[in-house]
Amino acid sequence: MPYAEAAKKAGKKVYHLNIGQPDIQTPHAAPDAIHNFNDKVLEYSHSAGIESYRIKLSDSYKAQGIPVEVEDILITTGGSEALIFAMLCTCNPGDEVIIPEPFYAVSPGPLKTRASSGIDHFDELVRMAVERTPEHRLVDIAEVGRVVAFLVGAGASGMTGDVTYVDAGLHHIA
Repeated sequence: MPYAEAAKKAGKKVYHLNIGQPDIQTPHAAPDAIHNFNDKVLEYSHSAGIESYRIKLSDSYKAQGIPVEVEDILITTGGSEALIFAMLCTCNPGDEVIIPEPFYAVSPGPLKTRASSGIDHFDELVRMAVERTPEHRLVDIAEVGRVVAFLVGAGASGMTGDVTYVDAGLHHIA
């Protein structure tokens, strides 16, 4: 970030490509909910995640023949937090953890999945993404899978790490 900050101070336009930095219009429901919020206390949600969403996820898994109970689901605020929880659950003190290098972050655009169907206003997010992508479409999980398969294969052996966007060009649109 020091280089970006120095460039901004020098009057240059900086395009932040931080992982997870939203670059799409916020669905109207989010600011509307904030503006219409009248409670005197903004409480934290349940530490395992909002129950109605966890129920929808459990039902979705069961419909696919995967017996996942609501109590088995933990919703996190981001991917990094989920990875930390997974490491805490599976590693013991003294375990060696190998982090592959080069580091690749795969950044897909919105993916239509059974899990995403439980997200409020997801259809609005999808509509906005489709309108904004040069190809006017979303990618699917198979496209993301093919990119990941390439990155872990011999074909990517000369690459030196980067963020790989699999989003039909959405990240190029400001």
